[in-house]
Amino acid sequence: MRRLSKSELAARARRIEEASYGGLATFEPVADEYRVKAIVEFPLGELLEPKISAYVEYWRFAGLLQTAPIRGDEGFIAQGLEGKAVVRTDLVTAILVWRALPEYRCSVLVKD
Repeated sequence: MRRLSKSELAARARRIEEASYGGLATFEPVADEYRVKAIVEFPLGELLEPKISAYVEYWRFAGLLQTAPIRGDEGFIAQGLEGKAVVRTDLVTAILVWRALPEYRCSVLVKD
């Protein structure tokens, strides 16, 4: 798995946003392209962020929410005491979660 850089994530987020302006006809092809497996990681404290509460509820219901220690290579600005949430999802969802969380509090990995 490869961790996407902030610039890669920003470019992909812009592409999703721009595609959404044209409705389903322009959004669906981009969404299909980004429906690859991804992992989104963020410090556990971010689970309380209201902007991702619907995702968190779904992940809990579906049993997708896992926890792990913060190792330091994630790029978070975090002390590492709280641990991190790890969710296996698709790239579209991972990017939308990344956009909703504060800068340097989320990381996205994809399979090359």
